[in-house]
Amino acid sequence: VNTTHTFSANITDTDGNAISDQDVSFSANASVFDGSQTTTANTGSDGNASVTFTLPESVGTTELSASGAGLSNSTNITTQAAAATQLGFADDSRSFAPGLSDKDVTLEVQDKFGNANTTASVSVGTQITTSDSDVISISSSSSKDLDNNNKVTYTVDTGSGNNVGDAT
Repeated sequence: VNTTHTFSANITDTDGNAISDQDVSFSANASVFDGSQTTTANTGSDGNASVTFTLPESVGTTELSASGAGLSNSTNITTQAAAATQLGFADDSRSFAPGLSDKDVTLEVQDKFGNANTTASVSVGTQITTSDSDVISISSSSSKDLDNNNKVTYTVDTGSGNNVGDAT
């Protein structure tokens, strides 16, 4: 994620000779070319046209395509999370409605962009606490280790009445 690369296209004739001065259009399914989904470059004397692109900050698949001189080709790049830098919430599970019982709060290892990093080799114990047990009760306030997917889940209960809780 969020890394810069070069994408090149080479245009030759049927004898393998480079074709120069040909416009090549590059496109992607994400805004990877300086904030745009498309850009163009011209082939040099070697028949090559190249552009730089920066992969998105999110995990997923980016499709890149090049077309010129009546030819086209495409490739897919699948990005994975960057290095693990933080524990974050696996989803927006940190707010609790009044009277809610047995709400799961899941923490996960993430990269600096908030992408889940399930491949990092991390060993960490976690603990979730509350400053007001009349508002939030936690199924296990003792330390828990991450599972094989670098996640840990706690179950909370906001009790009855108008109690509202937030995990941080």
